[in-house]
Amino acid sequence: MALQGKKNEALAQLDDSIDIIHKAIVFATVGEREKALRGLKQVEKERPLCSFCLAQPYALAGESNEAIRLIEKSYPQHDAMLVQLKTNPAFDSLHSDPRYQALLRRIHLSP
Repeated sequence: MALQGKKNEALAQLDDSIDIIHKAIVFATVGEREKALRGLKQVEKERPLCSFCLAQPYALAGESNEAIRLIEKSYPQHDAMLVQLKTNPAFDSLHSDPRYQALLRRIHLSP
């Protein structure tokens, strides 16, 4: 919902049953960058998570270096979610980054 521009509705639906990555996506999308990053840092300490999944809220929070690092980490893992790299709106802010362009070429998704 948050990525569709329905920010208030997305915030209203946040509760304890929603996983931290989705909460971080909502917080980053509505401009609550610090809340998003704080939650991500905490959960990363507690358990391993999908690198590609983590890259989304980092990209939305303006943390392009961390987002690219996590996407690059998911490549040798053959993460099936990489097919979303070009179309997932969470990565819109990365489109002009040469590292993002190189990743698209590497997985055969032309820029």
